[in-house]
Amino acid sequence: MKRYPGIAVAMAIRGQSTDEYSAEHNTLLNLSRLGIPIFAATSCTRAQNLGVQHLPNLTLIKSTMDSSQQLRWAIKAASENAPHVLWMAGDNVKLSAQLPRQLDRAFGILSTDISIIFFGRTPRALRTYPAFQQLAEEVTNQAASKLALTPGLDITYGAVLFCNNNARNIQLAPDHLTGRELLFWLYGKILRNGSVGMVRSQFVYPYSRQLETPADYERLIANLRDALVGFSLGYELPE
Repeated sequence: MKRYPGIAVAMAIRGQSTDEYSAEHNTLLNLSRLGIPIFAATSCTRAQNLGVQHLPNLTLIKSTMDSSQQLRWAIKAASENAPHVLWMAGDNVKLSAQLPRQLDRAFGILSTDISIIFFGRTPRALRTYPAFQQLAEEVTNQAASKLALTPGLDITYGAVLFCNNNARNIQLAPDHLTGRELLFWLYGKILRNGSVGMVRSQFVYPYSRQLETPADYERLIANLRDALVGFSLGYELPE
């Protein structure tokens, strides 16, 4: 994408269902058409199932690495290839389809004082998500908002833009962190040392299936725990 030559995308491909595979496939297609370098961590099986191995501008790491190692690799690789890194969830089709316009908005508020910009949902869009997911994410978002002195942050949507100097902080993270803990550790680290920007859009819930099984609740609770643990460690809150 010629208007944004200074951006590389980092992501992890972890789809477990048909819906998630379809979303990840479409996200990668959208990004590839824009000509932005993409560094995606995944397994060999997922890469084959997605059928994206030969997309232009896409670099895949296909291995048995755990999620934390994959995340470190993807963000490190992106930071070495562009001055700005866009981290986004692999199934974020809506953002990938609107990326030129969203980046216009983000670069409009980017400055030396703002070191990280989150892409998030409007309150109306957030209400389309399953009630328990809203609750779990609201806890994390409120904690981040209080610490960053920025009301109404949405850091749980799964898309964030930061400069490569901040991205490289990920190499300083403790080795024992899980993938999600590591990502929120990086958020906390950046927020502690700089100001934050926010770009909101009508990113409504993308799936037809609601989260209502015990396994869904367990996953959301685990995500909440990992987010809060990682964020607090990155922000260097006392234990």
